[in-house]
Formats: sequence, C-alpha cells, structure tokens
Amino acid sequence: MKLYVTFTSPYARLTRIMVLEKALEDRVEIIEAKTRIPRSPYYQINPSGRVPYLVDDAGIGMEDSQLICAYLDSLDRKPRFHDPLRTSDWNYLRLEFAARSRKKICATSRPRA
Repeated sequence: MKLYVTFTSPYARLTRIMVLEKALEDRVEIIEAKTRIPRSPYYQINPSGRVPYLVDDAGIGMEDSQLICAYLDSLDRKPRFHDPLRTSDWNYLRLEFAARSRKKICATSRPRA
C-alpha cells in the first residue's frame, strides 16, 4: 500500500501514527506528496490534491484521515481504535468520503458575490 502525506499535515500525521501503532511499516510505504505545485504528478494520483491519501493493494484509493485510520486499524481483524460495526462497507465509505471531499472543493472554489 502507498500512503501519500505531507509531513506538516496534522491529518496525515494521524495516519502515520496508525501505521506505527498497528506495526504496518512493512506493508505501507509512506510517500511525501507534492501538493500546491502546478502540474504536480500527485494530481494524477489524487485529483483533489488533499492528503492523506491511501492506495490499497488493489490499487483503490481513499481519502480522509478518519477513513484511512479505520481501514488500517481493521487490516489485522483486531481493531483497537475504531468500531468494526461502523466500518464494514469499505466501498460505501470510500464513496461517501470522496463525495464529501468533492463537495468541500466545489463549495470553496465557487465565486463569491
């Protein structure tokens, strides 16, 4: 898996801590994303440009630290930090968090009167 972060983001820091807490260093490659740079290659990976962003072993990406932390916590089927009953449908949760992210981007980029 690949976890894209910036080292100054508090949200990305949460996901990096989860990698350490769950001893996933050998499964998760942490990559510094170059955000806020025009034509950054990172935008090909995550068009919103937000971090953190996790690409799982199947090549499916997910955005939002809460979702990523819950996913990482569940990998060993022994979640310690999240309620497993609330995080069972990963496809739905990925879609929900992606939609929330797009909504925020649209709302903040809308011209003001």
